[in-house]
Amino acid sequence: HGGRLLLVVWPSWRQIEGIDPLAPQEKLALFAREMAIDHLDLMPVLSELERSGVKASLVPLDGHPSPRAHEAAARAIAQRLAERIASMDAPR
Repeated sequence: HGGRLLLVVWPSWRQIEGIDPLAPQEKLALFAREMAIDHLDLMPVLSELERSGVKASLVPLDGHPSPRAHEAAARAIAQRLAERIASMDAPR
């Protein structure tokens, strides 16, 4: 029916804190490019949240996202989906 996959990659709290490397995201990005899958890495979104003083993790060392992290991720995903819909509606 013409549906397309969007691969959304959520970093670990250790990656957001700069403790763990971003190698998994890099591998997933390469895979997505090779397979022609649209992909959205949330690392920039969640890192920006942290830089603004808002914790992306609900509890330190727990790793579960905070409500603000969920909001930021939802906005980023909604924006990407809206862009995809708009590009489908654009005249060719």
